[in-house]
Amino acid sequence: MDIFLALFTYFAYAFIVVAYGSKVIKYVRMPVHLRWELFTSADASKPFQRDDIVAVSGQQASRSNKWRLSRVWLFLREYLWFPSYFSHNKVYWIFLYIAHIGFVGLIIFQILCITIAAGAVMFYDQVNGSIDNAVESLLVLRIMLGIISFAAGIIGNIGLMFYRINNRDLRLYTPLLTFIGYCVSIGISLIGFILLATSDLHFSGYVAFFVGMIQFKPTEISGLLGVFIFLNALHLIYLPFTPGFHYITRAFAFFGVQWDTRPNMKGGAMEKAISQVLKKRITWSAPHIKAGQTWEEATKDKK
Repeated sequence: MDIFLALFTYFAYAFIVVAYGSKVIKYVRMPVHLRWELFTSADASKPFQRDDIVAVSGQQASRSNKWRLSRVWLFLREYLWFPSYFSHNKVYWIFLYIAHIGFVGLIIFQILCITIAAGAVMFYDQVNGSIDNAVESLLVLRIMLGIISFAAGIIGNIGLMFYRINNRDLRLYTPLLTFIGYCVSIGISLIGFILLATSDLHFSGYVAFFVGMIQFKPTEISGLLGVFIFLNALHLIYLPFTPGFHYITRAFAFFGVQWDTRPNMKGGAMEKAISQVLKKRITWSAPHIKAGQTWEEATKDKK
């Protein structure tokens, strides 16, 4: 059992790094997003101006520092507050926000435990030669993170699950995988709470498990802690198959699409990026367009 949990956890962390890494590479390599915008001016002799773009000598354009700061603030506001959800459905937003507190709290909790374990392995000789002493560090922070993340995980995910079940529109368009994810999150949080309340208030056994993983010496694990470790690893494997990747893709959507106001200057980087897209071949056809030709050829086709 101990060896299985260690191997399964190794696999889970490797899997999520590879899965998320491949998705990030895919997004970075995607063609430039096409934007159509019309700049008008009452006086044609004056260069166009917008709040987000500063024209210099009619040849160069750059984003103003004020605009950059405003976009960063909106980006952080969207990440930390979810205003679009709040404006559409306040009840759903409440449970969603609580569930996200639990999710982020659980990630921070795991990072803290792994960091403590790594420190225990690296500096054990500085704590009277006993790794157990280092494992007991940062107890208050561990307890607080555990209580917050587990409580929020239970309340938020139960609320989201029942809200989606009782709402006909959400129920029809919610895949089974989403409900499975709710159940796994509730299970992790519930077992974590039981461990805190009954057997391991400090979660020292969880830290010791990571110490064993770092040293490649699986630690003896039994009972609810083994189930907790298994569900956490299962949750990591599950995440790449969910919309949870939007934590990363949202940055691409905001800065690479919605707020990408780089002008298409002659000889510039944007012109080169667009020329690469124009060389791609069309894989569909219609009365006004032919399949097989490149987009550049299609734009020059006057027939």
